[in-house]
Amino acid sequence: MKQRLGTAVNAVPFVNDSKGTLQPDILRVLVQDGFTAETVSDFSQRNLEHIEHHLATGNYILALYQTEAGGMHWVVFTESDGTHVTVADSLRKQPYQVALKQFSEEKLLNTILLSPGIPNPGSPYFNAHLKGTLAMLRSSKIDILWIVITGAIIAILLTKYLRFSLRKGKAQ
Repeated sequence: MKQRLGTAVNAVPFVNDSKGTLQPDILRVLVQDGFTAETVSDFSQRNLEHIEHHLATGNYILALYQTEAGGMHWVVFTESDGTHVTVADSLRKQPYQVALKQFSEEKLLNTILLSPGIPNPGSPYFNAHLKGTLAMLRSSKIDILWIVITGAIIAILLTKYLRFSLRKGKAQ
């Protein structure tokens, strides 16, 4: 799983403590495994209500937040009571609750609303990578390094997608 999510390599080359899961990798794996994934990084009142409704229908949400130390960490929102969300966190033994509005104002960077679907492991993942890259840009405190890295990622993915499309066209 670490290989599929990209956590086995540094997110930023030569920065050893940059291992983690980035949105493009998460969205690619979700698409391959058949999930519908909607990214939300604008936490307006309307979108907070959308998040609460999504949880009320029995679906989960991946949430990326800024830690006290300035890093980023993924958790899962499992349910909502209309004001608070229950958080499943790999760094804690038990789920806990946070006030969604306050959490979104102070720490929340990005969410991915998940809905089950039909797995399609061979599906092209260019769109999922692009969607994840854009979500990553929206959720980060963008600096010039991230813009350059993201531009390079998009260029590489676009090149791979075009090569794949050309090869597929020649085969038909």
